[in-house]
Amino acid sequence: MSRRVLVVLVLGVGLLLAGCAPYRSLRTCEEIAAANLRALIEETTSLEQGAARVAETFHVPAEEVRVLRSHDNPNDGDIEWRVAGVHYTIIVKSSSVLSARMTCESRPPSAGEVIQCLGAPDRYWAYYYPRFESPRRLAELHFFFPALGITCWGYKYGTGDRPPQFHAGDAMEIFDFVLLGSSREVMDRLLEKVPEQAKEGTKPWPGDWREVKVQNAYD
Repeated sequence: MSRRVLVVLVLGVGLLLAGCAPYRSLRTCEEIAAANLRALIEETTSLEQGAARVAETFHVPAEEVRVLRSHDNPNDGDIEWRVAGVHYTIIVKSSSVLSARMTCESRPPSAGEVIQCLGAPDRYWAYYYPRFESPRRLAELHFFFPALGITCWGYKYGTGDRPPQFHAGDAMEIFDFVLLGSSREVMDRLLEKVPEQAKEGTKPWPGDWREVKVQNAYD
C-alpha cells in the first residue's frame, strides 16, 4: 500500500469517528460545575471584600476585577472578572452574595457534556420565537438542576415557522447559580433567571433528545 493511500485512509477513519461523536469536550467538568464560584454564594461580604476574595480565589490581578455599584445602594452591586474565555459575575446585596453567572465567551460546553458532568436535568424548557430585527429566528434550550442550584442555556437559529431540533452537540453558553433550599424555592430562584414564557412551560427531561419538545411561538 502506498504512503499516499495510507494517509487518505487514516484521514477518512478520523473523520468518520469524529462524525460519530455526539459532542466534543470543550470544558472540563470542574469548569462546568464551577465549585469555586458556587462556594461564594451566600457568603457575607462587602463589595470590596468580595472583589479581594475573587482575586485570590481565581488568581486574577486585582485591577482586572470590576465592581459595579448599584445606583440605589452603593453597598450593593455586581463583581465581574474574566478568566480563560469565561466571564464571571456575582451579585452582592445586603452584604450577601445572592447569585452568580458564568458566561462561556469561547469554547462553550455542549449540552451533552453538561449532562455528562452534572447528570440529567430535572426539567428543561425549549422555545422558538421571532427576532424582528433579523430574518433569523431564535430558539433557546434551558436546563434546570434544582438540587445543584444551577440553570444553563444555549441557543441556535432557525428560519420559518418550524423550530430547529436540539441535539447533544449544541452549545450551552450561560450558567446561573443560586442559593440552595427546598426544591420549590430553588426552582423559583432559577426561573427568575429565564424569560417569562418559561415560568409555566418547563417540562421533565425526557432522557431522549428525539423527545425534546420545542414550544413554538407561532402555534
